[in-house]
Amino acid sequence: FPSHDMVVNIRGINTKWEDFAPQQYKKDQLFFTSDREKGVSGTQYGWTGNGHTDVYVSTFKVNKKNPNDISYGLPALLDKDKVNTKYNDGVVCFDSKFTTMYLTQCNSVDGKGNRCRLYVSKLNGLHLVYILQTFFIF
Repeated sequence: FPSHDMVVNIRGINTKWEDFAPQQYKKDQLFFTSDREKGVSGTQYGWTGNGHTDVYVSTFKVNKKNPNDISYGLPALLDKDKVNTKYNDGVVCFDSKFTTMYLTQCNSVDGKGNRCRLYVSKLNGLHLVYILQTFFIF
């Protein structure tokens, strides 16, 4: 199928590691999941041989004169004390008002689980106000 969409490698965000599931937050932030080096756990995940996944955020700015010209800031771990654990965290998505974040977390917070769970969290800016208990288990 012909397409008018452009696929562009976002330099500074994409790494040699697994970077995936981008989600735009409001008008100027991009959340994504990655198993890049220097994540929270610092340990290797057996399935991939890479680190455990974490949620990152990058601020971006669109050039008003040329909307295809977008500059991205360096990615940072999202609220590592509340969202990112020593195990697999991410992907995330948001409600339409950007006040609620839904998060997948696998292996449970103690690393002993073998299932993924979905969590819901209220946001105040980029800060996690609280994380509610699992609302669905697969």
